[in-house]
Amino acid sequence: MSPYAPVAHRIEELGIRISTGRVHTSTSRVGELDATLARGRSHQAYHVAHGDRVALSDITRVTGKSDAPLLVWSIVIPPRTAEAYRRMGVQYADAAGNAWLEFGDVLIDIRGRRPVEEMHPRPLDKRSTNLFSAGRSKVIFALLTWPHLWEASKRELAHVAGVSVGLAHDSITLLEQSGYGKYSRMSRNHGLLDPWAAAYATALAPQITLGSYRGDFGAVVTTRESGEVLVSGESAAKDLIRPTTLTLYVEQPDPRLPVANRWRADGEPTIFVRRRFWHAPDERQDHPPGLGLRDAPWTIVYADLVSNDDPRLQNVAREWRDRHADPS
Repeated sequence: MSPYAPVAHRIEELGIRISTGRVHTSTSRVGELDATLARGRSHQAYHVAHGDRVALSDITRVTGKSDAPLLVWSIVIPPRTAEAYRRMGVQYADAAGNAWLEFGDVLIDIRGRRPVEEMHPRPLDKRSTNLFSAGRSKVIFALLTWPHLWEASKRELAHVAGVSVGLAHDSITLLEQSGYGKYSRMSRNHGLLDPWAAAYATALAPQITLGSYRGDFGAVVTTRESGEVLVSGESAAKDLIRPTTLTLYVEQPDPRLPVANRWRADGEPTIFVRRRFWHAPDERQDHPPGLGLRDAPWTIVYADLVSNDDPRLQNVAREWRDRHADPS
């Protein structure tokens, strides 16, 4: 039985025919092959990445190897990973029956199915360590925003990222082991930025969210206790889109901030307040802390744009990324 047979069987149960083609040589734990999916008159050729677990860092390794869209086949795809795949536009299917497939007039979206072997978990493979966990995401953010930190001491990197020195060191080591070293090709051309941003909504953002509100955000009133307030998401990209939500980062939680702005906690939220976890290395020289509003770092704005499922914002996110990211 081929290693991807359980997943292929699940796809065929949905009435989809699979024709496999060339099997690509791979030196990693993730295999690659060409496959065509067909149902009725609709068909689509894919470049398939398959394995017991296909991490976001694995996606970057295989992206761009083919003109065909990428499709992931995996024994287990956790919900958070599946959501990140969606934000990256990567279709997928797993052996439990979860799938997101979209081609021609075919649209399959199955979520929430649990693997049978979940009752008998296997020991964690060190190679499957989550590169984009909440803590490591802070370190990656710092490196993406201020690339000179690759050359800085671990203590300085830790201070900027708002993490321990040990975690900063561990993150750099794991990045290098995963092929995202300082001089790696995968660290350039959005190779590290895109998977980090895709994971941000489920890994880091929930841990730093202080509150969600609804109300008018045309003119935000800041308070002395909240300190400097940074604007992110749609509201930081007003020249590209008319914002319908507001995302703010504050240094300190301040219960008077929503009161001063007459925001309410009931109903569908359009205003999101998060804790600023980083310390900008150039803050003292260029942006001394104080009251008032200014834009958040472009990387955080990009991650918040990517986190929104609105198709309009996905286009805005790409334009924002292309405007600010170093293409080299």
